[in-house]
Amino acid sequence: MSMNNKVLDIYRPKNETLNDAFDRFVVKIHHQNRMYGHKTFVLTGCEPMVGTTTISINVAISLAMSGLKTILIDGDLRKDGKFKRLGDTLEMGLSDVLSGNMDLASAICATNYITLDYLPSGIKDENPVGLLYSPNLDKVIQSLAEYYDYVIFDLPSANAAIDSNIFASKVDAVILVAGQNSTSTLQIKNAKNELEKIAANLVGIVFNNVDSREYRNYMKNYDYFNKEKFINIKASKEEEEEAISNVVLEDSAFDLGYDQYKDDNIETHKVDDVNVEIPLGQEYVNTVGEEYVEPFVEPTEQAYTDEQMEQYVNEDVYATVYDTSENAADSVMNSVENNIVDEAAGEVEDNIVDDIVGTVDDNIVDNIINNVVDEVVGGVEDNIVDEVVVGVEDNIVDEVVEDIIENIIADELVENTENNTEDDGVKE
Repeated sequence: MSMNNKVLDIYRPKNETLNDAFDRFVVKIHHQNRMYGHKTFVLTGCEPMVGTTTISINVAISLAMSGLKTILIDGDLRKDGKFKRLGDTLEMGLSDVLSGNMDLASAICATNYITLDYLPSGIKDENPVGLLYSPNLDKVIQSLAEYYDYVIFDLPSANAAIDSNIFASKVDAVILVAGQNSTSTLQIKNAKNELEKIAANLVGIVFNNVDSREYRNYMKNYDYFNKEKFINIKASKEEEEEAISNVVLEDSAFDLGYDQYKDDNIETHKVDDVNVEIPLGQEYVNTVGEEYVEPFVEPTEQAYTDEQMEQYVNEDVYATVYDTSENAADSVMNSVENNIVDEAAGEVEDNIVDDIVGTVDDNIVDNIINNVVDEVVGGVEDNIVDEVVVGVEDNIVDEVVEDIIENIIADELVENTENNTEDDGVKE
């Protein structure tokens, strides 16, 4: 696609923590593309002044730095160019293309990044809604999606103008931007509901203006969106609870640096019983450095099928596949060898048994016998005697039993003799 000869200089911040967050965001967008084919994205704020343009610029730069052809589009048709963050000297742009006053290629300008182009908003239009509902917008989006790997629309906040909703209904996916200390859960809920009404594909939320210390701590916290400290609550308690329950988007929560699998530069996908971890392409590896990317590990034969690998692996993507099948479980179990069991069992040697038995000498046996006799005479049941004499040799048991019987018989004889004597005395 040929374009005009203007070059726009765009710069990335030097803050490593911030750039790491944008790189993580790129991983999420890359995941949306690989899993669902999403190429066109709208970024819009839940309210004004939450940094949507800043995020859009840096996401576009990060995509371009990973070797992906990307175009950033200013979709705010209600603001003059002189008030723009970018391209304040570019007079012609999207509005002129939609009105038919300019062809698309001529409106696009290059940037200082080889794979990043920029399409300014153009001359302010008094009736932007009419332009956005024209068939030309669909044609523009289609043409850009065919030429570029990613198309990023930077739009005004969803509650500021209807324009964002019109764009949102025509692209593959929408990402909301919220401010940590400014956006309430009610505003997030309202923006989400408005997008649902037009059947827009909301795939996630970016939280901006996060304190760097909280960002580092939050990397360890999975339940990020349910914590009040990250959102300035302006709504009632009932609205807050309802909003939080609706804001958490299953498997699609974006934010600067958020990774639900707690991995640095990878996406983890579940395919049947196979966990597949996929970093970004080789261009991204070259950009961030080898030390930030998981090394390539040859997949095991049992871990995947050709269909599964074809879905995730192409010429510029590495994959590390872990076998979680029954074969893997068997392999773990096999680590407990028979010799380990034998070794554990062998700890109970004959000499240990002999030592234990040897501790019961004659004197101890005598004490045990006497105690047993006393307890039996005291009314203790036979099973207690059995428990006490367990392990004592048979001849000792015989002696114990004989002594018990003799004592019991002796007691009974004495008692009977006394009773008979008393009876004889009474009779006399």
